[in-house]
Amino acid sequence: MNFRNANLLSALLAATFGGVAQASTPFQWSTDEVLLGSTTNSSRTADDVVANPFNVDQIFVAQTGNTSNQAILRFTLTRVGGLITGATLDYDSISSLNHNGQGLKSLDFYNADTLYYTLEEGGPNTYGLIGRATSLAADPLVHTQVADLTGVRADGGSAYDPEGIAIDRLNSFLYVMTDDSADQSVAQYTINGDGSLSATPNWSTTFASGVGNGNDGIVLSDGRVATVAGSSSVNIYAISQDGTTVTDLLGGATSGSGRDTPQDLLEFDGFLYLAWESGIIDAFDLTSPSTTPTASIDLDTLIAGGVSIGGIDVTSDGHLLVATRAAGGSTGEIYAFNAIPEPGSIALLGLGGLALIRRRRRA
Repeated sequence: MNFRNANLLSALLAATFGGVAQASTPFQWSTDEVLLGSTTNSSRTADDVVANPFNVDQIFVAQTGNTSNQAILRFTLTRVGGLITGATLDYDSISSLNHNGQGLKSLDFYNADTLYYTLEEGGPNTYGLIGRATSLAADPLVHTQVADLTGVRADGGSAYDPEGIAIDRLNSFLYVMTDDSADQSVAQYTINGDGSLSATPNWSTTFASGVGNGNDGIVLSDGRVATVAGSSSVNIYAISQDGTTVTDLLGGATSGSGRDTPQDLLEFDGFLYLAWESGIIDAFDLTSPSTTPTASIDLDTLIAGGVSIGGIDVTSDGHLLVATRAAGGSTGEIYAFNAIPEPGSIALLGLGGLALIRRRRRA
């Protein structure tokens, strides 16, 4: 059996027995990519992908470009015995907010019928916007502006390019992260019962000074919000829920050959994954933080033609999702990497196979 078939078998076993390997080692996913779809217009990137935590077979993608067609795409996954084999595009809902062609950068879910997103600064929206999309069952979605980010920077800076968004569903907090050439900030809003946001942020704090390229973030399992700043050498920061404490999660900057521009973070099974636009994903053990990754993969070596990562996420049953940015006039694409099963699942299959053989012999 070749390596590709072995990986597919492992993924099928995971789907059959419902098991995903635990955190003894990172990257418990098949190395065989499954192409799920692409953006609906040429030169439009897939800048983020989020799995619907309320529907295991739905994923949403942020499509962005420099002039138009800022849209939310919904795909429904197709499966064989739980293994992801592809997807169908359900709709692409163009944002109706007055964004003057500025990029739709980041998505996150609040509840089964509501997600929030960021639009970059520019044109009439000098400081960027936060939008809300509701009625997710079918297009047209209802798009509502819920925040104008004018004046929310902790340092009073004139630019606030909202690259990242993260939602704490348990406590109804929304975090928005900047991308500024000088200082990087994060602000916390309260999500009200009607889906609107608090009129002003609960707090806004600068987590990195003199550093460019702030980007997306996540809410960690311990309730802190994590985000990243830097270019080829980056730090990952965790900010306390009240905004008063900023911690360098790795104890210093991480870097390495081929790594350029951090794009997204993911916490899964005890590891923190950092996705670089250049195609590399690093895994860091949260139980023993270090600036040296525990393990890494380079999607350029797995996907023909190479990739430029826009965002990553996992489905609620543990399969990895990767959104890629367009290059050379092409479309952005979305991929899945199926989960590899727990060792116990393989043993279970072996016992089941022996039982079946004995049953046939008796017959």
